[in-house]
Amino acid sequence: MKHVGLVVFLTGFLGLALVGCTSTAVHLSPVSAQASATHTILGQGKARACGFMLFQLIPINWADRVERARAEVISSRGGTDLIDPVIQEQWYWAYVMNIYCADVSGTVIR
Repeated sequence: MKHVGLVVFLTGFLGLALVGCTSTAVHLSPVSAQASATHTILGQGKARACGFMLFQLIPINWADRVERARAEVISSRGGTDLIDPVIQEQWYWAYVMNIYCADVSGTVIR
């Protein structure tokens, strides 16, 4: 009976770990650079979003940092989309966590 509890606990933990480590794909540039002639170019934008990996096990704002940075770039110029995106990532080590930052830049259009 003691082993049943352990199996249930480990199965639940594994299930939560698998569900917690998923994210959605970020489609960065649905508009090609050639199609930008039909849009209004609002200018260059840049933004940064960071996330943490606590104890190399617990993600905090980690999976959606590129999407958050992209949304911030677009809203900074009042646009609706981003063309020619450039993504740069940096990470920093802190004693109990790693900090991952994504810099997104590109041309904002409407």
